[in-house]
Amino acid sequence: LAGMVLRRLQRPEEARTRLESALTHLVSKLEESPEDFRIHLALGKTYAELEEAQLAFAHAQQGAALMPSEKDPLLAMEVGYQLMEIMAVLGRVDEALDQMAFLLQTPSSYDGIRFTHHPDFAAFRDTPRFRQIIGSDG
Repeated sequence: LAGMVLRRLQRPEEARTRLESALTHLVSKLEESPEDFRIHLALGKTYAELEEAQLAFAHAQQGAALMPSEKDPLLAMEVGYQLMEIMAVLGRVDEALDQMAFLLQTPSSYDGIRFTHHPDFAAFRDTPRFRQIIGSDG
């Protein structure tokens, strides 16, 4: 978390150091619990912040595969939200927006305000598709 905050504060060297430290910790945790979807998603976020797109995407997909909606619908919604964050950080706007549309169409605690104020979504917040998904004309 500290690395992500430091990146948003425009302190890239400090952010990288913290993110690489987190990565070392998460990789060791993954060795202990390779089927833990939470670790895969945390690795996905960390790799995304480090601009390692292929590894970020692979871990995001693995995390989602380990927690399908059939297994636990509520946890699967959180997985979907984390996937959306990872896709946004990676610049995969269409995939992030697809996930956002799904979350908003499914009964859950997710609503437009959560998306309009999240810093990872700032890059596409003013796009027509974003506004259409959250039901705002601007």
